[in-house]
Amino acid sequence: MNTQPHHSRPSHHRFSGPALRLGNARRRLIYLLLSVLFITGAVWLALKFGRSPDDLPGSWPARVMQIHGAATMGLLFLSGTMLFQHMLTAWALKKNRKTGVILASVLLLLVISGWGLYYLGDENWRQGDEWMHWGAGALVCPLLWLHIATGRQRRRQRVHA
Repeated sequence: MNTQPHHSRPSHHRFSGPALRLGNARRRLIYLLLSVLFITGAVWLALKFGRSPDDLPGSWPARVMQIHGAATMGLLFLSGTMLFQHMLTAWALKKNRKTGVILASVLLLLVISGWGLYYLGDENWRQGDEWMHWGAGALVCPLLWLHIATGRQRRRQRVHA
């Protein structure tokens, strides 16, 4: 009789296959939050483009940024919950590393540049930080799609091999 607890099996059994994929609820929430972030960022740019901050209509910019900030906090929390189950496990198994590192780097750049937009007082730094944040924000959704597509393609190749 095997008296070893279930969790003491070798790690390659515990973390292979579906364990790397995110659950439906978490995945959908991430997609929702990224959509909110993309839309509020695009609305902010539409409100700001070609105008001085004093010319922006009413309280729209503040409301848009409040929603953007709330969605950011949710995404930061979910990203943290993915660290051990998804990111570090995939790294150890050498799965989808390139697109994962690129996606995680762009997300980190967004966090740092978003912090800078909120806290940097120097206008010279702020202007460069804005462009960096907008550029990284435009890349996140295509990079996420690439990361998912690459993982699915490699999984199909392993199944058919």
